Amino acid sequence: MSAGKFGYLVNVSEAAFQSMVIATIESFLVPGRAGKAGRLTRQRETYGLLWGYETTTASKARCFNVEGAHVDTNADRGRSSVTPSKGLETVNKALPAYWPNLKFLGDFHSHPWTAREPWPKRPFLSESDRASIENDADYAQLDFRVALLLNIQKLRRKGSMMPNFTHDNTL
Repeated sequence: MSAGKFGYLVNVSEAAFQSMVIATIESFLVPGRAGKAGRLTRQRETYGLLWGYETTTASKARCFNVEGAHVDTNADRGRSSVTPSKGLETVNKALPAYWPNLKFLGDFHSHPWTAREPWPKRPFLSESDRASIENDADYAQLDFRVALLLNIQKLRRKGSMMPNFTHDNTL
């Protein structure tokens, strides 16, 4: 796979991808507390941290290899937002003792869509997503490099659906 027009490549391991997908499905289907009232609700966002290492491709592009995805179980999950817990600093200090080859790369989160909402033609980060990535001093200090987004929506009818590549960076 080529690094494309951006000059970098993000390679996600099967295990990290599975962790992100399972967390997204769980947060979408299993009721949990959300909002100021703390009501049980489904179709919430999820959030997690990405761990891995950086290499260089044969064409000299940067390659971020995501080996692990850690779900932030203490994140405040809502229908249209998710607020990370303060666990990043703790995990970042503890991780090297067990896996010194893994470094903090970035984060992932999900956008839930109801069956009635039109599916976006292309996934997108909201303005608040972009602002949190660009203006987070803690992340910048840790060399934040990768932000992944997972969209999820319940199928309108039962059946199987095969993956569809809709864009050069979208599955």
